[in-house]
Amino acid sequence: MSQTKSLRPILFAAALSWLAGLGSVAIAATDPQGGYVGNLAGLTEISRSGFEAVYAKGGTLPKGYTSVYVAPVGVISGQDKTLDEMWPSDRKPMQDYLYEQLTRQLGKKFTLAGKPAPGVLVVSAAFTALRSNKPTMSDLSRKPGLDYSRSFAIGKAGIQIDLRDGTSGELLAAFVDHEEGDPIDTNLNIHTQWGDAQQFSRDWASAIAQSLAG
Repeated sequence: MSQTKSLRPILFAAALSWLAGLGSVAIAATDPQGGYVGNLAGLTEISRSGFEAVYAKGGTLPKGYTSVYVAPVGVISGQDKTLDEMWPSDRKPMQDYLYEQLTRQLGKKFTLAGKPAPGVLVVSAAFTALRSNKPTMSDLSRKPGLDYSRSFAIGKAGIQIDLRDGTSGELLAAFVDHEEGDPIDTNLNIHTQWGDAQQFSRDWASAIAQSLAG
């Protein structure tokens, strides 16, 4: 993965937007290959733990935290045309779903905090790609003749999850992954609008909870 071409100071500043309560704001991005968006200075790549890539300070995931704060799930624009063209109201159900899954899974291993604070690990996730199994309202607006009940697609989703210290905001670890559903003839998720993306979200939430608690 080439990191240098997408590492710009403005992206790093945007990645810190959760501190200002802007977790759902779209973040400008430039890397079309789906690599990590932001500054990975001080982090090294470690075992993937169910993700395409995992980076950690000192080569080790954060330890010693007993509380986590799950920030609102955002989106990172510029990585995926489908996501960029999607209305906020279309993508919000998936942002909420991933937030709920992260909260549920991490809540089994840690105490959930209501805000960043000393001794709290901040988990900040953002979609970098997203496609539903069935048309969204924005799809239907662009193609008025589209038959919702008979239209199916293979879902996809990309994710970036940052772990930051609740006091300093320092980036301690980062997880990156991209998934696409099974082919149409074997895909069991196509009859629900977000079946594939929901499946990936459950997997990501479970994997990160296991990684941090391990």
